[in-house]
Amino acid sequence: MQILKTKKAWIFTSLLLIVLTHLPTSWSGLHYDDFLLWGQLQGSQPLADKGFKLTDPQRPLANKLGDAFHFYSESKGTVQFYREYGSLPWWSSEKATMNPLRPVAAFTHYLDFAVFDSNELWIGMINLVSILLLWVSAYLLFFRLHPSVPLACLAAFLVTIDFSVTANFHWLAARNSYIATALGAFALLSFIRWREDERLLWLISSVCIYTIGLLTAEASIALLAYLGAYALFKDKKGWFWGGLSTLPFVLITVGWRLSYNSLGLGADHIGLYADPGNDLTAFFYQLFTVFPSIALSLIVGSDELTANFNPEIRHLVAMGAWAVVILLIFPIRRLLLADKNVRFMFVGSIVSIVPFATLLITSSRSATFSALGFFYILAVWLVSLWNESGRFKFRRVLAVIVAGWHLALPALVAVFVSIKLVSVSMLEDTLYKAVDSSTTGDPGRAIVLVNHPVPTHFFYLPFTWEYYGRHLPNRLNALAPGLSTITVERLSKVEFMVVSKGPMAVNHKVKLDGSDGKIMHQAFAYQLLEGLFTSPKQRYSVDGAWFAGDLKVTPIDIVDGVPVSVRVKFDTAGDPDGMAWVYYDWEERMYHSMKVLDVGEKITIPGPFDIL
Repeated sequence: MQILKTKKAWIFTSLLLIVLTHLPTSWSGLHYDDFLLWGQLQGSQPLADKGFKLTDPQRPLANKLGDAFHFYSESKGTVQFYREYGSLPWWSSEKATMNPLRPVAAFTHYLDFAVFDSNELWIGMINLVSILLLWVSAYLLFFRLHPSVPLACLAAFLVTIDFSVTANFHWLAARNSYIATALGAFALLSFIRWREDERLLWLISSVCIYTIGLLTAEASIALLAYLGAYALFKDKKGWFWGGLSTLPFVLITVGWRLSYNSLGLGADHIGLYADPGNDLTAFFYQLFTVFPSIALSLIVGSDELTANFNPEIRHLVAMGAWAVVILLIFPIRRLLLADKNVRFMFVGSIVSIVPFATLLITSSRSATFSALGFFYILAVWLVSLWNESGRFKFRRVLAVIVAGWHLALPALVAVFVSIKLVSVSMLEDTLYKAVDSSTTGDPGRAIVLVNHPVPTHFFYLPFTWEYYGRHLPNRLNALAPGLSTITVERLSKVEFMVVSKGPMAVNHKVKLDGSDGKIMHQAFAYQLLEGLFTSPKQRYSVDGAWFAGDLKVTPIDIVDGVPVSVRVKFDTAGDPDGMAWVYYDWEERMYHSMKVLDVGEKITIPGPFDIL
């Protein structure tokens, strides 16, 4: 340990460990949102020719950066187009908006795709720079609070290596969360220096960095939690003047939010987000369930903990998580009472979780801002255990175990991944294999997916297939949600009847048939993803019709506004006999091709809880 006696040695060793655990070779290809970013930043003429206007390669750079994270919007007409093409199924929300503004993050992806042409080495280098930026910002912040190089290095390394924060490091679309957190740490550091040194330059610096952060990720609003906590516990002029000092940031936030709303940005009319401005009750219920999940993920060093649980017991899981989170305050009670910095970072970490509770699905991206406070406190606690063990040697043993779990184990796994001893794979495109095996004649013919299990698969399909140089389908047609057993009968050349064993999972709140007694299943996580495109407020009626792709869908049997059976008519010139038919096999967790039914023929496809 003699080599780590100097400040330079600690910093050099820490940076070396960051590089070794996040080598550029660790990048593992595009996943999910990444294909959307690629299509809308690099541009694709085949996609543009199909009607995907945001993929036009000739669009100005400013427009590309502004729309890079554009999923869909009724005001921009993309919802209507995606439903017409079939990327969004007939049960998706007709007024859905998912349109974040992240031009700063988008510029880094423009470098990924348009400048470096998806070169693996260069993309890995940008990822590495983003994580190094996070370490440097965290280190400088922690050193300002506690001028101990070992402690600051330890806390900063925890922030950049723990599974609860960096589990999504290999997902390019998640990069904005790491850059935004780094900017947030720099902004907080500048704010602290302004309040302590009283130099206006530091205020200007903090405000500018915060503004850039808001244009990197909406999560930057969580910085207000730390500013408020600093005013409450640390401001040398007291909490009142400290509170007033946050006013510039509050005004910027209000102006940013008003602009967001006026430009039709953000998320609305989907179940994935509970906007307190639209439904305060739903937000508070979601806060009750999501908050402890994020806090517990930091404590146990894990990514998403609750997605696979049955929705009917998630409130019990949340109560258990609340109990664990509250009980684990006990070991740090003395630090909270004795150290203003610990109180400041504790409150900042807790309150910074609140904005993330608007998102129903939690992941490591949800923990980045709260990680700043949590891992600072954890580092202080570990050092205190080690230094104050005295005759209680078990304290040092406990410190080693906790450090090993949050630090050594994640670092070891990261090294294995970075040198490719362990591969990272998020999704195998078995849907393409199923379509390809059934295709005869026109390789770009329309696709019919009988039981639609995961909304994201169909939505990203055109971008994914174009990226890999595959033939783009003429249309996409999803007959019904695939989260329960369905029976499909062909009534005529162009008409089919689809009957579900229970209410169709047209949103994430519909109870899945056959799920009674089930505690955990991947189908529950897939159902949560329905909230990305659907709204539980949407109701169906037997006198209405819903359209998507080549389909006109008329509900026949309704239970509490949710269809149980529907009549599906191929309402365009498209011939269902000439389309590629596929279904999802829940037993094998794969897509398979299938023969088009004859008139009068009927087939039953088991759902996730009816497989043998």
